[in-house]
Order: sequence, then structure tokens, then C-alpha cells
Amino acid sequence: MKVDYFRMSKLGNRESDYEDSFSYDLEKMKFAIADGVSNSIFSDVWAEALTETFVSGRTDLFSSSAGDIMHHLIVEARKRWYGSVKWDSLPWFTRNKAVNGSHSTLLLCQLRHQDDDTLQMRAIAVGDSCLFKLRGDDIIYSFPLSDPSQFNTTPDLVWSGKGHPFPVDSSSRDPEVRIMDGAVSAYDRLVFATDSISVLLLKDAHPASLLEQLVEKKLSRNIVEAIDSGRIRNDDITVAVVGFK
Repeated sequence: MKVDYFRMSKLGNRESDYEDSFSYDLEKMKFAIADGVSNSIFSDVWAEALTETFVSGRTDLFSSSAGDIMHHLIVEARKRWYGSVKWDSLPWFTRNKAVNGSHSTLLLCQLRHQDDDTLQMRAIAVGDSCLFKLRGDDIIYSFPLSDPSQFNTTPDLVWSGKGHPFPVDSSSRDPEVRIMDGAVSAYDRLVFATDSISVLLLKDAHPASLLEQLVEKKLSRNIVEAIDSGRIRNDDITVAVVGFK
């Protein structure tokens, strides 16, 4: 199993402004991608808290209901997010905004052995970060969205809950989740992508060729051209390709 990974900040932004997160553990066969929302403060910290909490923790997508998994994950990720922010040192205008918490999309995926040739897969999603299964040059499916027209500027989001002075153990709302079960073989590739690059993959007649440019470190040129032409909106870009051969 091999992972190729590409990330790029929104055009005009600094690298430090990047608010997506992708985490994985090949031994555990766990993957997570999140897209922090720009109009809430510390969403980059929240996105990373969500992906790292899942990948490094004991959460098993095959063991419980999707709702229970998401609730437990949010509780644990909130502790990581809350503890990463130096609340006492924030200027008043930042503190006033940060008290409302952070938001992010989230997609979790886990694999396990089914037989000699096949891996069982389960994915859980909130929002518009997507998982693609490719075989050759064809997209077999994408989850949770499958058409460029389904993407908009108000996706479902995972909320961190309120910040200080609310305590770390304050409750937060559990989002509605979508779940997918499937299988992958050695002939497949899984692609994890945030919304803008997901739209580009769905619009491209040869998505596998586009992803080859990721491996060859030439993807950024195509992203810039797609943004400049209006094919996709200017946003942080995160895409990872998992191969099984």
C-alpha cells in the first residue's frame, strides 16, 4: 500500500493559512481528510484535531453505529482542539470570535482484510470532502457527492462546540452523517480530496491522468489553470492517492 499526497494553500494566501488536514496510518488502514472553514477561527486546528484523533485513536468504523462513532470522535477531538488554543493570550477581538468554535468537513475511512484479494471498506462523511474509487482511468464511484452540481458554499459541517470561557467538557451538536460500505482490490486506487479538487476530478475526462501529475509533482500548474479559468473556486487543495499494488 502506498500513499501519494498533495496540498496547496488558496492562491494569494501564505502556506501558514492552509486549513485542510489529511492523516493516515497504513498499519491500521485508517484515513481521514477534513476541510476547515475559513470564516471560523482556528478551523485549521479543528480539522487536524478531527483527523489525528481518528487515525491515532482506537475508534473502529466497523464496531459501532456511525452516529456513536462521530459523537465519540467529536468529544475526543474537542479536547485536542481546546487544549491547542492559548485562550488567555488571545486579543479580545480574536477571543470574541473564537468563543463560537470552529467548523470543518470530515471524511473517515477504514479498511480491513476480507480475503486474499479484497479489502472491506467503510467510510463516514460529513460535508463535501470526498472519497473516490478509481479503476484504470474510470471513477467507479465517489462518496458522499458524485456530481459537480452537488457542491455549494454551505456544506454540512462538524462543529467543535464553544471555546473559552465554556468548559472543555461542554456538549456540542452531533452532525448528520452519511455512511458507505464497499470493497477494494489490488487493481483499485482510493482518492481522498477536499471539495475543489473533487469538483475538478468529476469534471475531468481523464481523472487518472490528472492524478499522475500529482505523483510527478506537476499538479499545482493544473490547479492554478483550473482556478484561473473558473472551473473550480479558489480554495485550499488537498488530495491523496492510495494504491494497493
